[in-house]
Amino acid sequence: MRLYLARHGEAGRAAVDDQRQLTDLGRTESDRVFQRCVETIDGSLHAIMCSPLVRAKQTAEIALNHLSVENKECLVTTALRPEASIAGLAAMLENQQQWPLMLVGHQPLLGNFLGWLCDDRDLHYSVATSSIFAVDVIAFVRGCGTLATKLFP
Repeated sequence: MRLYLARHGEAGRAAVDDQRQLTDLGRTESDRVFQRCVETIDGSLHAIMCSPLVRAKQTAEIALNHLSVENKECLVTTALRPEASIAGLAAMLENQQQWPLMLVGHQPLLGNFLGWLCDDRDLHYSVATSSIFAVDVIAFVRGCGTLATKLFP
């Protein structure tokens, strides 16, 4: 199974963290990395799933503008909130029937999940804003993923 992990672009400030929006730089960098991603992704994605936070939904919309996706709407899930658990995200993905998928979310969840899947703690620190990681997964268990590609703006 091919899984793409994408971190939202740079976000500005807001009184409530859930409402932080992408900055102009965040939009530009996300646009650039998804444009580059078109060449890397073979065929189409089944779906893009994202966190309910504004900056993740905005980033997912940019992805939808560039990529070939069967499901033309982003599927919003609380399993991608920054404070969500690796176990909860893994359980949600175990139930998915169609692949490949792209997840758009936040640190620390994406870094922790990537490091857990690939059994490489150092990967946690490489999940910068507007970055995308392709992981080949055989099961949602620690160490059952292999990093295939990483893209930065």
